[in-house]
Amino acid sequence: MIGLTIDRLVRRPAKYFYRNNMETAGIGRTMKWSKAYNRWRYASRRRQHQRLYDTAFDELLLENGYGDTTAKNNVMRDGWALDESMTLPHLDELLAETGPLIDERGGIKDPKRAYGNKPFFQTIRQPEDVERYKSFLDFPMSSEILETIGRYMGTIPVLSKTMPPGIRFVESYAAYEDEPDPPYRESQFYHLDIHDLPLVYMIVLLREVTMEHGPWCFLPASVSARAAKAMNYRQRGAPYRITDEEMYKHVDPSEMIPLIGPPGTVLFIDSGRCFHYGSRNSVKPRYMMMYGFTTPCRTDLTMTYMTKEKFPIDPSASRLRRMVLE
Repeated sequence: MIGLTIDRLVRRPAKYFYRNNMETAGIGRTMKWSKAYNRWRYASRRRQHQRLYDTAFDELLLENGYGDTTAKNNVMRDGWALDESMTLPHLDELLAETGPLIDERGGIKDPKRAYGNKPFFQTIRQPEDVERYKSFLDFPMSSEILETIGRYMGTIPVLSKTMPPGIRFVESYAAYEDEPDPPYRESQFYHLDIHDLPLVYMIVLLREVTMEHGPWCFLPASVSARAAKAMNYRQRGAPYRITDEEMYKHVDPSEMIPLIGPPGTVLFIDSGRCFHYGSRNSVKPRYMMMYGFTTPCRTDLTMTYMTKEKFPIDPSASRLRRMVLE
């Protein structure tokens, strides 16, 4: 009850700082304040996730089930890992279930489905999809996935309920722009996400992606740290979005890694530590599933004012699955 009351008190300043990308007081400083608040607000959940990670993570993984796969041991190094094995559990089902939905819903410009001021970036997902198509959750809740993310985070992760959306089923397509060849904006610029540290995006290519599809592009964590230090990134007054011109004063363009490959390619990336951008010059439509995982205590305050998504939990769900989804 006390927590809900204080949530209401911080709701207005939380909205203000989020809308201004927390630049006014300094992104890094505001992230630290938010982390401290959430560590108090969700202290019992944090302790539970940490205790069970420290004492029973292997047991929880086994209870949650392992599939017959050669990709059990993806390890995120330098902030990322790439799985091209095509053997992750429920990946085949995910590709099979999303394929017809892309055929049905893709290629249709709909401003109501655009993310903010980004007509080039639309959601394909509908609210009922998560319950209708089991693979949408069965894939990210597999032990192989949760082991990779949990061991990187050092705690049992949480599927995000606010921003970034825990599940994004998205299309990027330059043809949806209101004018030809507009200047880059928003997520088409380099940036580090602000929602948590660590913060793991798992991105699944649902159709082939080449450079013509405007791929997700990133810099490894060590390269990003070098650039961030040189630019005083996240310090007071420093911009959130970074132009190529500024970025490439500090790193070589050849250090950028594009996420390209066939359907079923899976990227694990800490988007709070790896500079990234996407959806540039998508002359061919790009289709991806994106899953956002945070720790139990985030570095933003979106839980105080955004509508929190509730994911379906089967009564027979394992303890690990329940902890990630609840």
